[in-house]
Amino acid sequence: MTKIDVSMNKLNGSIPEDFGKLQQLEELNLFSNQLSGNIPTGIWTLFNLSSLRLTGNSLSGKLPNRVAWNLSRLEISDNKFSGRIPEGISSWTTLNVLKASNNLLSGEIPTAFTNLSQLFVLHLDGNSLSGELPSEIQSWNSLTTLHLARNKLSGPIPPAIGYLQVPFLYVKPIKGS
Repeated sequence: MTKIDVSMNKLNGSIPEDFGKLQQLEELNLFSNQLSGNIPTGIWTLFNLSSLRLTGNSLSGKLPNRVAWNLSRLEISDNKFSGRIPEGISSWTTLNVLKASNNLLSGEIPTAFTNLSQLFVLHLDGNSLSGELPSEIQSWNSLTTLHLARNKLSGPIPPAIGYLQVPFLYVKPIKGS
């Protein structure tokens, strides 16, 4: 089996541990269900996994330091993922799309994001990210969309942001902030 797509159903409970043993799996689409709990550890590092779409559930836990070697799409918005974005994200080198909006992610935006040369969509809006935007932001030259609205970011806007070739940049504050 190379693809599982049971999206937009009313599935509940947790993701089966055995999904983490499906070594031929390339795509796992479980978005818009009622799933909860942590993602089984084995799923993050499935050898052939290139697309993991889990948006719109009640999944929780922390983001891992390591993911599948060729993961290009990770969509985990509208869940309950928490904690800091791991510094190990610099090893997610094949990532093109990361959508992690509306979770409970906190801490600063790691400068390690600037090492992801193939990343063209980054959605981190609606979390509790804090601190300043990384000054190395100009090296995000592959980005086409950057969503950072509704966080707790502070400090000056780096002058280098003007060098980005991003047609869509959203850094909108939380109302009342």
